[in-house]
Amino acid sequence: MEKIEKKKSIKEGIKTFFKEIFQYPLYLLIHPIGAWEGFKYEKKGKTWVAIFYSIMMIFAVVIQKTTSGFLTGLNVGKKFNMLSTVSIIVLAIIVATIANWCITTISDGKGKIKDIFKVIGYSFFPFVWISLFATLLGNFVVENEVVYVIFFNTLAIILTGYLIFFGLQGIHEYGLLKNILTLIGTIVGIVIIVFTALLFVFIIQQVWGWIVAIYQEIKVRYF
Repeated sequence: MEKIEKKKSIKEGIKTFFKEIFQYPLYLLIHPIGAWEGFKYEKKGKTWVAIFYSIMMIFAVVIQKTTSGFLTGLNVGKKFNMLSTVSIIVLAIIVATIANWCITTISDGKGKIKDIFKVIGYSFFPFVWISLFATLLGNFVVENEVVYVIFFNTLAIILTGYLIFFGLQGIHEYGLLKNILTLIGTIVGIVIIVFTALLFVFIIQQVWGWIVAIYQEIKVRYF
C-alpha cells in the first residue's frame, strides 16, 4: 500500500512539474491577455518556475555559444568566458527588474518587484526551448539552410519580447499606450542604472589608484 501511495505521489509530482514548466507557460504564450490576470491574482505564477527559466536561460546561451555549428558562426574565432556570460545575464535580469519597478512605482503600476521578476523569468520559456532546438539544428544544416537557424533564433527573441510586453501590461494593469511608455521608461532606467554603476566603478578605481599612489610615495620617501 505504501509503495502504491509513493508511486502515486511521484507520478503526481512529475505531472505537476511538467504542468508548471511547460503547460502553463505555453498557455501564457497562446493567451497573452487574460492569462496574465490569473498569473498575478490567482497566484498561478510560481517564483521557482521563474528561477528555473532564468537558470535555463543561462544554460541555453552557454550551449548556444559553445556548441553552435560552424556555419552559424556563433562560436567561430571567439573565446568563451563562462563567468562573464553568467554575470551579464544575471545582472541584466536584476537591472531590468529594478528599472521596471522604479518606473512603474511612480506611474501607478500594480505589479510588485516579485511579480516583475516572475514575468521576466516566465518570458524566457520560448527562448530557452527554441534556441536549444536552433542550436541542435545548427549542427546538421548545410550552408543554404542556415537561414532556418537564424529564423528560429529570431523567433525565440520575438516571442520572449512578446511575453514580457503583455506580461508587464497584465501585472501592472496598464493600457497599451501606457505600457509602451513605461517600457520606454524602463529602457531609459536600465541605461541610467548601468551608466551610474560604471561611473561608480570608475570612481572607485580612481580613488583606489590615488590611495596606492600616495602609499607608494610615502613608502619611497620615508621607508
